[in-house]
Amino acid sequence: MNVSKLFLLAVAGTLHLAAIAQEEEPMQRVEVPGEFSSEQSYRRMLRGLEKFESLRALAPNAVLRFRMHGMERDVKPQTLHLALQSNTFKLPLAHDDDASFALPVNETAQREDAALVANRRTGSVYWKPQVVTPGLPADTRRLGDLRVQCQVTYASGLQHGGLGFLSKMIGQCGPKLPFFFLAEREIFAVTVQAPGRERHLFSPAMPEHAVTKGSRQRNRYFLPPIAEEQWPDDALVRIHYVDSDGQPPSDAAAVFEHDVAGLTLGQTRKSDLPALLARGKARSLSQGRELWSVLERAPLAGKEKVDSVAELALLFDSEGVLRKYQVRAALVDRGNLRIIADGKTK
Repeated sequence: MNVSKLFLLAVAGTLHLAAIAQEEEPMQRVEVPGEFSSEQSYRRMLRGLEKFESLRALAPNAVLRFRMHGMERDVKPQTLHLALQSNTFKLPLAHDDDASFALPVNETAQREDAALVANRRTGSVYWKPQVVTPGLPADTRRLGDLRVQCQVTYASGLQHGGLGFLSKMIGQCGPKLPFFFLAEREIFAVTVQAPGRERHLFSPAMPEHAVTKGSRQRNRYFLPPIAEEQWPDDALVRIHYVDSDGQPPSDAAAVFEHDVAGLTLGQTRKSDLPALLARGKARSLSQGRELWSVLERAPLAGKEKVDSVAELALLFDSEGVLRKYQVRAALVDRGNLRIIADGKTK
């Protein structure tokens, strides 16, 4: 994980949009390209469907759906209307309660260069493909599915801002250009699991903002290792949400052993940890919660240009009471800031 390059490229791809409230509008043709338009080219989205089919080996049991997201508020499915439409053709599309839909293959729509239109104002919504293997828990994604989803995003022209231009120079879905995924709710931690190994993502891979500034996207982005070939397609990516029950697993890190020994969920308060929190940084979450990160980095003895990096993440509720914590650890190449060895889970 190249932390410095990650943020430079993410900033280059960020679109700073004015916050526009989502409003219902009559369907009409509006020639505004891009993922934030309420209208999308059917032919272009079909290219995403074709890319999905060409990558079946990576996600053999997955299903592709496209989904509309709101920038500042949730999309209300009961008032959402979608259709393939041209000057002489209109085909209404059904959608699920999460505002996702299957893209049909329609020769007339393709021949007439139809557009996918929605009764939403441009700038208040954006579109994304979603590749999911049925049967997985709601908080779990398959790494191969995410790899395909990245490729489909570029093929259908739904990548964020300047990422399309950058991807032509340095490649898409690879190690040089980070690709963030959007979770359903605010994230506390993300665990990647495969036989014999486990990784807990560090905070830079779960930023407050990544590629959009909408309030509905804050603290919901994550960067799994889709470009690291040593992680198999069947690896599972589990998202530990801020509002979910249970304590996520932790790595062993000697630097935090004393600190963790004094933590008690539901009892320890922020006011009990002045020395620890003085070493960290806070991030505001919804409902008055706070996410704190304490990062420690030291050269690894006997290894040139290798650092031992550890992070202690702590989640406090609006009353300042500790609700979750996690220790993350890894060995990092100091030259390119990439993880070369994951921590050992307790």
